[in-house]
Amino acid sequence: MNTILFRTEWSKLKRTGIITTMFLAGIFASLFAIISFKFRHIYLLSLPFAPMEILIGQTYPLFSFLNILAIIIGGCIIYNIEYHDNAIKRIMALPINALQLFIVKLGVMLILFLCIITIESLALIYTGNKFLMYGTFSIKTLLNFSAYVYLLSIPVIVAMTLICALCKNMWLSLGMGILGLISGLSSAAITNKINLINPFALIFQPGIIHTINPNLAISLLAVIEVVSLICISSFILKRKECDQ
Repeated sequence: MNTILFRTEWSKLKRTGIITTMFLAGIFASLFAIISFKFRHIYLLSLPFAPMEILIGQTYPLFSFLNILAIIIGGCIIYNIEYHDNAIKRIMALPINALQLFIVKLGVMLILFLCIITIESLALIYTGNKFLMYGTFSIKTLLNFSAYVYLLSIPVIVAMTLICALCKNMWLSLGMGILGLISGLSSAAITNKINLINPFALIFQPGIIHTINPNLAISLLAVIEVVSLICISSFILKRKECDQ
């Protein structure tokens, strides 16, 4: 049933703007990286940092901001199609429960976000090979960092998908997402690690601490948050279904 539901979900995406939204976020971020280095590479590469640190450090802050905006808007769009004209009531009449629908939509969001990360990584590969000094660009470092960023982004994807699953009004979901973004920026900027419990904060962490090396402790925290959020989502959605 989940396979059929997943295929159905992909077919419904054609009637939404979510694919366009996700790809535009990745393309805009990529263009920023390329244009920024085209006009500023001489100055940037004169800074007292390793070339890979300059390449990633100068681009990731905007990448992370656009990425979380894409997650927020994408989550709102992907659930709005269900709540529009009470379509979700017709879906619930089928042998499908709210948790199954949530898992499928979460899977779609994860795949679409992976596309964003891939687009941005390709842009950095081009920029690094084009503007960094010969021999200083490391594809391994970039891929490790991209995988690290993807992991740190999963908590906010799960959290935002849950928010959108619970809010029938898309604008309410959007407002809560923006509040989450603001709280994430504030939490990530504070040195106290306890603030990283906020799922909206982890995505900003690499840009705040200015490092391109994956942090094992933060990676484990991201995994714990993902597992916890999925368990919480399962409980809430099952409880909501029983109440109905």
